[in-house]
Amino acid sequence: MPFPKRTASLRAMFGFRKKPVDDGKSLAQPLPEGLHLVDLGLLGSGGVARVYRVRDEVLHREVALKVLRPELMTEKIAIEKFVNEARITAELDHPNIPAVYAMASDKKRSSVFTMKVLEGQTLQQLLDENVRQKIDGLSAAIEVLLRICDAVAFAHSRGVLHLDIKPSNIIVAGYGQIYLVDWGFARRKAELPKGPGEPIEVEGTPGYLASTFHELDRQLALQRQQSRVVELALRYVTLHGEGGRTPWKPLHAMLTQSTGASEADVSSWVLGAAGFAMDDESLVLRD
Repeated sequence: MPFPKRTASLRAMFGFRKKPVDDGKSLAQPLPEGLHLVDLGLLGSGGVARVYRVRDEVLHREVALKVLRPELMTEKIAIEKFVNEARITAELDHPNIPAVYAMASDKKRSSVFTMKVLEGQTLQQLLDENVRQKIDGLSAAIEVLLRICDAVAFAHSRGVLHLDIKPSNIIVAGYGQIYLVDWGFARRKAELPKGPGEPIEVEGTPGYLASTFHELDRQLALQRQQSRVVELALRYVTLHGEGGRTPWKPLHAMLTQSTGASEADVSSWVLGAAGFAMDDESLVLRD
């Protein structure tokens, strides 16, 4: 009958039974079945997940609930990484690593896990405050880092690498508790490439990546630049060369200027490429 449909449309028009707006400040996402939690407010938010303070109505205690952001809840890779973070953190039973209590994942609802509520400041906040107040906090910072080293050593003994250690991922609580948090980029050693030729996904915060990753990133950039130089040389000789040859000096200058590569690299890359040869100061395409 048309009347119920019209009634439903009127309800929608005036906002009755409208879905709550997900502004991130309150826990509006539907949770997996079996969780009995009361939202107590947003604790923090990032590009992948949000963290809420909630009350567990079964255990009668407050916990932190980490929730995968709604726009990622159907992304297979995002879900896998989120679940991996929960499992890795749960495996690491250490005083300086926050405990994970439970995890649930439902593609139609959300992926979540609960953990210890951490109340305090990040090491970055404390360092910034020391600078503002002109306080020498070096000894206190060293004490924090020693405790973090304990957590890292323990994780390494269990075959886990954090891969995103930085001051903003270190929490100093009000009663001296110190925690290494945010294990979202953590990897098991067994999952890392075994040889130099195997591909690796570099994740982390620029400025805090291990030196090996910086060197890898530099090598990849050089490889891309080399490919660009050789590609431009091949295109130029093919389109503008006479009989498959072109004067080397002006071409060399053009390649150096247009790609930003050094003169030595341009010479090495082009003259070392399989399709080129030098003949009387001209670059020649080989048959």
